[in-house]
Amino acid sequence: MTNLIDHTYFTRDIIKVPQRSEVIERLNDAISINEPIYLDRLLGSELHEQLIQGLDNPVPDAKWIELRDMIVNADIKLSAIAYYVYVKFYTANQSIFTGLGDVKPNVENGIIADRYKIVNAWNKMVVLNTNIYNAMVNSEYEYDVDTDLALYNIDTLLDV
Repeated sequence: MTNLIDHTYFTRDIIKVPQRSEVIERLNDAISINEPIYLDRLLGSELHEQLIQGLDNPVPDAKWIELRDMIVNADIKLSAIAYYVYVKFYTANQSIFTGLGDVKPNVENGIIADRYKIVNAWNKMVVLNTNIYNAMVNSEYEYDVDTDLALYNIDTLLDV
């Protein structure tokens, strides 16, 4: 199965990423790695596998189309997957690995808004996760939800 999102989901608000070929290539790698992890954590491995199999059918059942559409809004390019991938992509690309170890670029006369971007992207994902979870619970279809994905804002977790 192909990914549910692509680089075009990273052109809005806090998850805006330069749409240059070298960035898109790294972003597509991050999507391929992190989207399945996100879906496993959101749905549980069993429901995730059922979704993949259901969408791979030549004519997918309405149940799987509905679940996909809860997770991904292709019309406006909005998905909690993108926010999850962004947090992973952004944190993985904060430093440069050299033979001497990880090195953070030195920014003179600038502000690095690492925490702001990561916290806000995570918190937006939490809101979308909550919406997805509520939609699954209230659906006419029965989804056996086994989630361990965070439904709490990152600031809440930092204060513990």
